[in-house]
Amino acid sequence: MCIQVEKQKASFLITSSFFYVFLGIICGLESGDFLYTFYSVSLGIYSCIYHYYGELRYFWEDFTCSFFFKLHIFSNYIIWMDWEKILIYIFLSDVIGYIIFYFSVTTWKSKYLNYGYIIFHNIWHTYTGGIAFYIGIFEKRVDIGYWNGFFFIIFFMAMIRCKKPIFRLK
Repeated sequence: MCIQVEKQKASFLITSSFFYVFLGIICGLESGDFLYTFYSVSLGIYSCIYHYYGELRYFWEDFTCSFFFKLHIFSNYIIWMDWEKILIYIFLSDVIGYIIFYFSVTTWKSKYLNYGYIIFHNIWHTYTGGIAFYIGIFEKRVDIGYWNGFFFIIFFMAMIRCKKPIFRLK
């Protein structure tokens, strides 16, 4: 059982670090959207920490990074597209994404008994990181100026409100 748990953690760390950290850095270098990179790398780091320490310990940090990453993509890319593209991306990210996440959550109780949870959760990392990367690289970005700064400040305030810092001073 311990080997299976370590393999599960390793697979989550690999998909999180590749699809959020590595692709976030590539997207930032290619597109010049460094807030995208910041949110994506933060999400990747907290996702890795969240999965390494066991599922619920850093949940709020991971959730906050995910929320602001999606807010950045929506407010800087998706909302400025034609309505057909908006519907396509909302369908791809929200409908299909939530279906994948639903199967990941429903198999969570049996996560150490079978590979259903590992498969669906890794598909979740791959799918969300891949679609965000695609949008960041291939779609036109509209800089929303002061709103990006406002969201960035709110992000830091939300992260400070998360009561579990990564490094604890003794």
